[in-house]
Amino acid sequence: MVLLNLRKLNEIDKFLSPTRLLPNSYNTVENRLRITKVLAYCLNLVIPSVLIPIFIVYTLSDQLRTYLGIIIVVCILTLYAFACFFVLQYSNYDKEKYLIQPHIKVEDQNMPPFDKYRLEYCTECLSFKMNRSYHFKKMGACIYKFDHYCKWLGIVINYSNYKVFLLYTFAHTVNCTIIFVVSLYRLVNVDRFFGLSIFFLALTAGFVLALVSLLALHIRFIMRNETTFEYLNYRWLRKNDKKNSIVYNPILVSDDNGDLIYINISDCHRIFDRNSLYTNIVDAVGSLRLWTLFLPTLNTYDSLNLEVSKTIEEKYSKPMKNIV
Repeated sequence: MVLLNLRKLNEIDKFLSPTRLLPNSYNTVENRLRITKVLAYCLNLVIPSVLIPIFIVYTLSDQLRTYLGIIIVVCILTLYAFACFFVLQYSNYDKEKYLIQPHIKVEDQNMPPFDKYRLEYCTECLSFKMNRSYHFKKMGACIYKFDHYCKWLGIVINYSNYKVFLLYTFAHTVNCTIIFVVSLYRLVNVDRFFGLSIFFLALTAGFVLALVSLLALHIRFIMRNETTFEYLNYRWLRKNDKKNSIVYNPILVSDDNGDLIYINISDCHRIFDRNSLYTNIVDAVGSLRLWTLFLPTLNTYDSLNLEVSKTIEEKYSKPMKNIV
């Protein structure tokens, strides 16, 4: 599989990372992950725990009846976001259940899914990588349906916690929007605490813009049944892989003589598309039962669908000369 070329982004990331201040003897992968984890707890727990009470005092300083309902909603959303945060952290502690794909030995080559796909072999894990799996070096393991590594949360986002990640982002989006609207109203209509109104207005405006953009991007991914990593990888391939113009993973195997069939880059955005919005959503976040829709529950590997789209399989089951 051709990996995403992130050389320039990695250089920027290393320059901005606080871990570059560490002495060389302490600047290890383990220490960098620990620092990222500490910063994540500060950003997601400590700072909101300080700012939200300030916002409550600033808002309830007058017109208690006007703002009491809003404050209750803000507190509930904040506690809900905290619950999602702890669930997200737990998903990365129990790695065997929620992150690492099952081990597939060489001896298993005569069993499914080898009859349909030519899987890539991971020399680090000594196992075949399933479709949509990615070897994450920082954890030293192949992550099933890897989406991205979120430094803001200090965790890996994959199929198991993707729903909780969206709920967490949505809760903060609504919360920041409420605080933005209240701050804007008070700035225009209330003469007191002018500086705090400007502070909360500027702070939440940036967060709302970033969070809404993030949600919109992931809604697009869900509609295509695509992960962040796949989107970035295939985007790089379309721009740079002029020689082969093929996607290297997954690779289909011909039913007739076992020949390998490479999927064209022009079809990369719909490799796993189920041609149904509901099915794409289920593939992304798991079960859509009404009573568990907003519960921060985790998914497991057992409920994951890794099959290539039927449309893609039908198209590429034809001779290559008909699809080039």
